[in-house]
Amino acid sequence: MTPRGGRCLVGGAADSWVLKNRAGRMIENEYPLGFKIALQPQGSRHRSRARSQRRGAVAGDDAAAGYEDALIEEGHGDDDNSALARTIRRLSGLEG
Repeated sequence: MTPRGGRCLVGGAADSWVLKNRAGRMIENEYPLGFKIALQPQGSRHRSRARSQRRGAVAGDDAAAGYEDALIEEGHGDDDNSALARTIRRLSGLEG
């Protein structure tokens, strides 16, 4: 399913499996299980530590780990990791 407005991205440099298979669901605020968000934070923190040891911290990994922790605390740990869109929707004012 191509998301509304996503037709210009499909086939271009931004094209991806996530765009084709998850973007429409994220727009609809639906997160079918693929990989539980509760399993993701450990990986994010590991990447952040490894990068900081090599060449400095990466803000995106730290932010993602914080968003994942908050989603788990809110009871969304069993949602697909695309549920990070919940936080992005909230931060952008799309949800209260």
